[in-house]
Amino acid sequence: MNAALVKGVMIVSGLLTMSMLFVAIDPAGGLAQSFGPAAGGVLGEPLPGPIAEIIVRNWGGLIALYGAALVYAAFVPAVRSLVLVLAITGKAFFISLVVTSIDVSTSPVLVAVIADSVMIVLFLAFLVRPARA
Repeated sequence: MNAALVKGVMIVSGLLTMSMLFVAIDPAGGLAQSFGPAAGGVLGEPLPGPIAEIIVRNWGGLIALYGAALVYAAFVPAVRSLVLVLAITGKAFFISLVVTSIDVSTSPVLVAVIADSVMIVLFLAFLVRPARA
């Protein structure tokens, strides 16, 4: 597989994934924008307390770290396989939680499920056929 293609896809995927940093910075706003009534979702109520806010901030931060790792691995092939496996696992776990918990066809999360699914397929291809210069 072409090294420039792998690098480009990993950078774009990483930056998209890093966009969840806004949830770590503004958990209520991030959740409302992603899942709230304006986005066609169900979260119209404020977070139910400081523990929920901490958990949501942590969740957003961890997802952003996946994204940063993808960008880093785009430039450091020695860690690429590990980062791809971690990203695939995290994204697959998210997708499985969503599709077993809600009607994804009417949810604003559908875009994230589709994007993460495409990323998983690409990342699996990168693992099967590593980049060549």
